[in-house]
Amino acid sequence: MYNQFKVECFKMRRFILFYIVLSGLALLGFFYGYLKMVPLSEGIYTAFTATICDTSLPFLFSVVSAWFIGNDFSSRTVHNEIKTGYSRWSVLFVRLIAVCAMAVCFHFAYVLFTMIGVGTQIGFHLDGFSVRDIFWCLTVILQITAMQSFIVFIAFLLRKASTAISVSVCFSFITCNILRNFLEGKVFELSCFYFAQDTSGKNLFFTSLFAVIVFGAMTGAAYFVFNRADIK
Repeated sequence: MYNQFKVECFKMRRFILFYIVLSGLALLGFFYGYLKMVPLSEGIYTAFTATICDTSLPFLFSVVSAWFIGNDFSSRTVHNEIKTGYSRWSVLFVRLIAVCAMAVCFHFAYVLFTMIGVGTQIGFHLDGFSVRDIFWCLTVILQITAMQSFIVFIAFLLRKASTAISVSVCFSFITCNILRNFLEGKVFELSCFYFAQDTSGKNLFFTSLFAVIVFGAMTGAAYFVFNRADIK
């Protein structure tokens, strides 16, 4: 599996779409902070709290993840790994880790550059930040990985880049952008489609727990369908 991780890291470094989306989110965050948030901000902590829980952009993460995995089926990379003797679990797991890592980079690049955009206007200071914000970030990371596990399931179920991208984008846009405007129940607020809104201990605990459960369930489901797939 170590060699597979090395290969995935190499692929990520050469995956042009990763850099395009990362740069785009960084620029979007910077100009959003610089132009829009300054009148509303008392400091960079305001920008942090406004963007760390923002779920308006994960549909972009889905494009990258579905393309990254789906392309390996189209190019028969997955087929060749299985022929080489790697287990289907390792084939799935290394790609799951890769797309989760990319999604986390995307989200926090957006958060960081929004803070930088605000800071260049009104100055940089850490007023408002506390240790609880570390746990908030960790909770959001868990929620991002849980959300990506759905995309991995879709990609391994469909095993075709174009179809996986279309379904994943629709799924992410509906769950993260549309449903949040109509569903305000506690269950939805604890889901991985509604990032933790504050640093309250109870909220972080239950959202983290829900994310771990979803991650495990969807990873298991992805392995189940992949293990039964006829790949030669």
